[in-house]
Amino acid sequence: MAKDALHSGYHSIFNQNTAHITSWRQLNLWSISLHNEFQLEVDKLNSEQRQVYDSTGHCVVLAGPGTGKTKTLITKLGRMLMEDVQPPRGVACLTFSNETVRELERRLKKIGLGQVPNLFIGTVHNFCMANIVMPYGKLAKIPLPHDFKVASEDDQNNCFQNLGIYNQKQNVVIHRRTCLDRNSAEWNNGGLGELVERYENQLHENHLIDFDDMTLWGLRIVEQHEWARKLIKARFPILIIDEYQDLGLPLHRLVEILCFDAGIRLLAVGDPDQSIYGFLGAKPELLGDLANDPRVQKVVLKLNYRNGRKILEGAKKIISNTNNECENSIAEGEIFFYHIPNYGNFEGIEAQAQYIVDVLLPNIQARGIGLEKIAVLYLDHNDGQKIFDATQKAGLKTIRIDQGAHYRKNEITRWLETCAAWCMIGWKNGEPGLTELIRRWERFFRANHPSDSELWKHRKNLIRFLWNKRIEDPKQSVFLRDWISKFYEGCLSAVFYDGCQWQAEYHQLSQILDKVKLGKPMESFTVMDFAGQIGHPEFLNLITLHSVKGLEFDEVIIMGLEEGKIPNYYDTGHLTKLKEKQRLFYVGLTRARKAIHLVYSGFYYDRNGNRWEYGKSQFVTLLEEQINLQT
Repeated sequence: MAKDALHSGYHSIFNQNTAHITSWRQLNLWSISLHNEFQLEVDKLNSEQRQVYDSTGHCVVLAGPGTGKTKTLITKLGRMLMEDVQPPRGVACLTFSNETVRELERRLKKIGLGQVPNLFIGTVHNFCMANIVMPYGKLAKIPLPHDFKVASEDDQNNCFQNLGIYNQKQNVVIHRRTCLDRNSAEWNNGGLGELVERYENQLHENHLIDFDDMTLWGLRIVEQHEWARKLIKARFPILIIDEYQDLGLPLHRLVEILCFDAGIRLLAVGDPDQSIYGFLGAKPELLGDLANDPRVQKVVLKLNYRNGRKILEGAKKIISNTNNECENSIAEGEIFFYHIPNYGNFEGIEAQAQYIVDVLLPNIQARGIGLEKIAVLYLDHNDGQKIFDATQKAGLKTIRIDQGAHYRKNEITRWLETCAAWCMIGWKNGEPGLTELIRRWERFFRANHPSDSELWKHRKNLIRFLWNKRIEDPKQSVFLRDWISKFYEGCLSAVFYDGCQWQAEYHQLSQILDKVKLGKPMESFTVMDFAGQIGHPEFLNLITLHSVKGLEFDEVIIMGLEEGKIPNYYDTGHLTKLKEKQRLFYVGLTRARKAIHLVYSGFYYDRNGNRWEYGKSQFVTLLEEQINLQT
């Protein structure tokens, strides 16, 4: 049976990876084009980046903020595709979230790697599901539910509530991700193992799986079956992992087996100082362990090309062991402090929000910096709501990334935003490209296992809709409710419906369809507003500190910097949690190229309306001490 699996697996690999190549001549032309596109980027690599580019075995890159991590990764990826693999074999590039996938794809497209036939880019759970669980799960006797769907967050919450263990959700999630040996004494520590199994059974009885199922089942398959490891290596002899510090123990175990046992070549990139997802099971020490493994080449990128000197020096005060150094031509940079207990009729966080809108933003814009190059960062959606309300009163357009946003960013909402952008301007300038939209649509549609004729029919429907919905005048106001309702009726309903494979995406799409109705929160949204959510010169960025990693702006405002909030009062007595909050603040600081603005009141109100006065954040105090020493 294993031999049959191996034989059919090789043919499956060939067919899937050559589906978009009409001829080998086309592939050769692509390779020549790629070489011409990225050679300029290669010529700009510094000595440390060049070490990565020239590496031939396992390589781990420790890359602080602004050190050209992504540039290094994509140039090395391009070289691997041209020199080290030949289709149908390819490269798998994994990262933490759909947002980072999107950013990687954008950067790859700029150097000619936009549509590469033998390159997989996706999240860890997508990789495990598409390339391990789905093709090999039944053969490996993985208990996949019949006609399963991917559980939405609501589905998962319902399972916890039905079992009466919703208050244990966080503990169950962490235990499931960090205790991988279910035969160990640790597994049933405090009864958590039993709660995990009850949750999983409830989920699977409802024909649902969640994202952790995908990763854990993928790990189980490669741990237990040598033939599966051979098949994965046959398809992907090279594995690239971005943001390694955030990806947790299951991925680390997967890397150890696939790379050190099965012989897949590894390129891992990350920064332990930017690990901010410990509450989701991330373990930054795993990257350090990997980097110090004698079987890998360790490269440390030190030269910072982003942050002004003062900003970087301030960041070093927060994370004292960072290796970052400023590139010689970098600007000085500025750090500003604002104590805003009251402003007008407002106090506390509301006063900060109003001051930002009335004073800080106009001052920054007066220096010639557009809204798209400014970000306001905050701890959570509660603070996000305060600044959002203030911007709405002032008539500012915003891109909001937090749990309080009108809708959550996922694969379908990002694709819809890009479709809107094409209807607004992409059909004129090719950004975004129609081919890219069609390719993503086909990925959604193929989940239904359509015939070639069905795929062709629905592809034509998509193209016809987008072409007919082109907007000649960008100033023309076309309401989103009209555009998206027709889009759903004409194209989307064939893929996204109750009970479809894309349940989480369907739920988000349903929420948008509801919220754009008259009398609902998004009734005034236009296609332009929707398209602007992928980035627009007239849109201000409102983002949580946890969501901003990987992004950069000319100037950054961080609000709500009260002791007791950042760091949380309960974190101050817990060294591990306090260090994670230090890293979170460090991530926020290092998003700024030219200036960082730190805003605080010295007090805050909790959810029950109680006022707490602990002063400004200890991190702000550290930075003030640094500035005073310099002056």
